[in-house]
Amino acid sequence: MAAAVIAQRLHLVPRTVRRLGQAFVQRGAAALPPAHPRRPPPEPTIAIQQALLLHTLHPTWGAPYVLIQLRHGYPELAELPSSRTLQRWFRRTQQPAAPAGRKPSTAQDHARQPHAVWQMDAVEQLRLATGQLVSWLRWVDEYTGAVLGTVVFPPRQLRRSAAVRRAAGAAAALAPLGLAANAPG
Repeated sequence: MAAAVIAQRLHLVPRTVRRLGQAFVQRGAAALPPAHPRRPPPEPTIAIQQALLLHTLHPTWGAPYVLIQLRHGYPELAELPSSRTLQRWFRRTQQPAAPAGRKPSTAQDHARQPHAVWQMDAVEQLRLATGQLVSWLRWVDEYTGAVLGTVVFPPRQLRRSAAVRRAAGAAAALAPLGLAANAPG
């Protein structure tokens, strides 16, 4: 069989097939490379050893976060591995994989009675089916979920108003509050 046909079937370059064939003719089966050469695994570097230790102490930390902690905790380490390399080392040393996704946020205190906490939501320039853009503000009671109010308004072109031009005069008429009231004038 021709080297080109063998190369095509094995998805190799014809030159490789010819070289292997010549070596087989000269030295027999000993000339052929093993199917999967086995190399001993490399020794982990200091950075990888530290990463393995961090992951052992904090099994919910994923490789990217362990890498961030290495950068902050060990600035003297010059060459840090990639997060993919750390993932391979975690698997090689049979450490459990970190759970997928983000950790749930910490529990927040929620309202325990109506009107204790109000939430405000804003939507800007939402295109309606008519093509008109509208915006709105909505207030909701956190405890009951009741909508307390909604203000819908179409966006307008902003223009300089007379009130802005008179702002300096209006500000001078206001009395200072809080610590500013006690400040020397």
